[in-house]
Amino acid sequence: MQEGLEYIFFDYPFGYMQKQISEFISLSIFIDTPLDTAMARRLLRDCKNKSVADIMGEAKWYLEKGRKLFLLSNDFQRKDAELIIDGSLPTDDICNLILERAKML
Repeated sequence: MQEGLEYIFFDYPFGYMQKQISEFISLSIFIDTPLDTAMARRLLRDCKNKSVADIMGEAKWYLEKGRKLFLLSNDFQRKDAELIIDGSLPTDDICNLILERAKML
C-alpha cells in the first residue's frame, strides 16, 4: 500500500514564474542568504576535492558573472515568496522555520 506524501519540497529558483509547475506550489519560500555566506557555503560544499586552481576559477567566475546572476535571481525570487527566511541562520533553524510554516498549510 502506498501512502500519500505530506510534503514535497522542491528547490527551484523560479517558483511561480514556471507556469508548468506553478499550480502545484502551495508555498513559495525564499531563503535570503548574504552573498558572502552563500559563496562560502558553496565552496565548502562543492570544492572539497578540487585543486586550488579550480577553487580560484570558481572565485573568478563568481566575481565576473555569478554575483550579478545571484543578485538578479534574488530580486525576482523575493517578489514571489510568501515566506522569506534569514539565510544567515543555522541550517537547522532554517529547516525548522520551513517545517513550521508547512504545517500551517
